[in-house]
Amino acid sequence: MLELLGRGEPGGLQLHDSYREVHPDRGKEEGTYHGFGGGRSGPRIDYILHCGFFRAAAARIENDPVDGHWASDHFAVTARLEFPAR
Repeated sequence: MLELLGRGEPGGLQLHDSYREVHPDRGKEEGTYHGFGGGRSGPRIDYILHCGFFRAAAARIENDPVDGHWASDHFAVTARLEFPAR
């Protein structure tokens, strides 16, 4: 993950984790892999990365089932990115 975020590479492309930008404090229920069981503990392994031209205005882990079922064994991560006026 550090390689994708460009940390330690001066002059490299710096990508930002949209979810962490909106939610700077790590929570106990951020897990995104649940194996169709719905568990929310564990690490967050799904990301939306963006460059510094944008800022994350909102981000969420979509962990609510639809009609009692999940579409995937991973919870979706969503984000709303804004292009700030300069």
